[in-house]
Amino acid sequence: MLHNQTLHQMPFLRLLFPLVIGMILSYTWNNSLIFYIGILLSASVFTLSFYLKKTYSNRWIPGMFISLFCFSCGGFLMQQTLQQTNWERSDPDLLYKGVLMEYPVEKNKTVLCKVQLLSIRDDSLCQLVDSRVILYLPKDSLSLGLLPGNEIVFRCMFDPLLPSKEKVEFDYDLYLKKQGYAAKGFVRNSQWKLSAHHPGLRTLALKCQRHLAETMQTLGLSDRSYALGVAMLLGYKDMLDTETKTTFSSSGVSHLIAISGLHVQIIFAMLSFSFAFMGNSRKSKIIRQLLILLCIWLFAFVTGLSPSVVRAASMLTFYGVGDMLGKKSLTLNLVFASAFLMLLYNPLYLFDVSFQLSYVAVLSIIIIFPLLENMHESRNPLVRYIWSLFGVSVAAQMGTVPLCLY
Repeated sequence: MLHNQTLHQMPFLRLLFPLVIGMILSYTWNNSLIFYIGILLSASVFTLSFYLKKTYSNRWIPGMFISLFCFSCGGFLMQQTLQQTNWERSDPDLLYKGVLMEYPVEKNKTVLCKVQLLSIRDDSLCQLVDSRVILYLPKDSLSLGLLPGNEIVFRCMFDPLLPSKEKVEFDYDLYLKKQGYAAKGFVRNSQWKLSAHHPGLRTLALKCQRHLAETMQTLGLSDRSYALGVAMLLGYKDMLDTETKTTFSSSGVSHLIAISGLHVQIIFAMLSFSFAFMGNSRKSKIIRQLLILLCIWLFAFVTGLSPSVVRAASMLTFYGVGDMLGKKSLTLNLVFASAFLMLLYNPLYLFDVSFQLSYVAVLSIIIIFPLLENMHESRNPLVRYIWSLFGVSVAAQMGTVPLCLY
């Protein structure tokens, strides 16, 4: 009875589970027919349920409809998303227009740019597109000076991303496809030009991130300390050398130099304890959570509004709403609700390690931390504070370490 009552208090868990199963099956088995059939069947069951007598024995029918509908929608959305990562165009005479999503990355002889395509034009037709591509531009002052939001026009012979059929240590093409990219290509020196600039919130956030990174450079730190500092505090990793990245990666702590959900969780925990003096009345809880969420979103902004931080901040916003309402089960339900909505927005988040770490860390804190907190009770507020900080850190690590090791 208690188990069923808990499930009833977390309806989004029952919606999230079939959605995820549908997405996984759709990704491994590229056949959209079954999901179209599932949508039709769920619609039929829903229609049939109106004509059935509302009795206790028929209560499973609406639930079956909802689960089947979520399963089918998950598979359908994954199919639609995967179609955007397919690339069939190979004509070098096509004229592409796209906008830079992030700062360009300097390579040995080229500059790597992540571009959101806007349109493809030939001699007689202009076609709007919504695909992401990786561009390699010749390294010069113009390409190195590109900024997020810059619109470029170019001609290029793209190569589709083809995951390796053999088992390799790291399949870069497969990684890019899971990030939503469709193709990669090299642009010759005379085949591109800067067209316009599209300012936006993310563009402003990236400029703020770089400005703070440049400000930290005036603190007199050594080059290596400065590079580590801006990477761990702002998520700005352009200053890190290959040796440092390799060292962190081989030791299994590369997540420390990538701003992700774990960093946001630690900041959230520190802010929660810092504002604990405000009390636990309903009004105090609301004010405290609003201040904490404001600081979390400010941190997300100064770190460039990276997808991993935005996901973690969004999830903690749901978490904060649950805490305002003062219901533990509702808090868990809101965490599942945030995962449900984010996967509806982008099904490929399911394969994103930062997405997985964010939710594992939050669920670990919600479920494991109360058990650790009850293991030691002290009347000394300082001891209680230190033990709580320790418990939050241990709870988050207990959940994330297995995934990091994998």
